[in-house]
Amino acid sequence: MTTAEENIRKQPNPPARDQRRGASSGIFTVLSVLVALLLIIYGITLLAAGGNNPLQIVFGCVTIGYALLALGALLCAVRTATVACVRLTQAGAIFYLLFYVLVLVIGVNTLFGPSGILLVALALWCNWIAVHKLIRQS
Repeated sequence: MTTAEENIRKQPNPPARDQRRGASSGIFTVLSVLVALLLIIYGITLLAAGGNNPLQIVFGCVTIGYALLALGALLCAVRTATVACVRLTQAGAIFYLLFYVLVLVIGVNTLFGPSGILLVALALWCNWIAVHKLIRQS
């Protein structure tokens, strides 16, 4: 039994193994990588448009950091297939979404405004699904 299988069995509710190799994990993985690359571009745009606003610069750095974390979680899911990858994605997503809302409350220009919360939530959900499906199929 491999380490990944032992870690899955230690969970309170282990995910059922998906025996068929479907295209859905591949689609979500590619979509997740694209979302992470778009978040990196978005963060760089925030840094370039930040000017003298230090909060917008911090928000740009946090956005780039989350995108790198999402790519790292995908790599973790491909290589080790442990539950820690899912938890990493969930914790990062919750932190980034809360940080996004905080930045909106403070009044920093996020380039998308309040409607960006839906876009960010959709992107975070896509990353979580990709990591989750990769772990279930390995």
